[in-house]
Amino acid sequence: MIETPAPREHAGGVLGVSGALLLLVGGLLGLLVAGRGRTVDGAAEVQAVFGSAGVPYGLTLESTGVLLTGETVVRLTAPAGATAADPHAPVEIVLLFYPSSAALQRAFTPPPPSAGPGFAAGGPLSPPEDPSARLAAWEREPANDWHLTVERDEAAWSKWRAPYAIERALRKGGTWRECARVNLDQAPAEGKARHLLFAVLWPDGVHADPAILARILARVAMLEDEPTG
Repeated sequence: MIETPAPREHAGGVLGVSGALLLLVGGLLGLLVAGRGRTVDGAAEVQAVFGSAGVPYGLTLESTGVLLTGETVVRLTAPAGATAADPHAPVEIVLLFYPSSAALQRAFTPPPPSAGPGFAAGGPLSPPEDPSARLAAWEREPANDWHLTVERDEAAWSKWRAPYAIERALRKGGTWRECARVNLDQAPAEGKARHLLFAVLWPDGVHADPAILARILARVAMLEDEPTG
């Protein structure tokens, strides 16, 4: 898959506020998964994505289903005690399969910054055009939940490249969690396509590591063009 590199953002500079984590962080995923009359073979989906390389970090199939909006979801989680063995390792992978490239692109591209809670006229926080100041205000007084994009870049492994975004969910009370979302959309040949949003989640308070992300992506069985001749 070849994608146009996304602009890089840094936590130390201007941070773009985004709701793009959607259901991946915050405990809502399980609440919004519904059957919709479809059966999902989670083991088969995992095998198709990881192939012979296997799932990294000992993650195992936790749940499958169909979101109310129609996307197929496969969720992999780390075994109990995994963070004690390696506190910086990811603890969850979520595979979101979309019906089309356009649908995936809409989900992957973050919405424009929005004011969100606490930004009413005359409110105590900084205006929405200054998200760095908003982050500083949240760090002083974490009174609400919100999301921000801390980095947008391109992952490279083997012969493949794909855009990714690292996002942080900040929670009322002061805790936070990061998630790396990768656009693994592929349609190498007619009738052969996979519109996959690949999300890797880290433990609370642990920064997402692009190097670890690249090693995980190296295990993904990417779709290839059919050989010619």
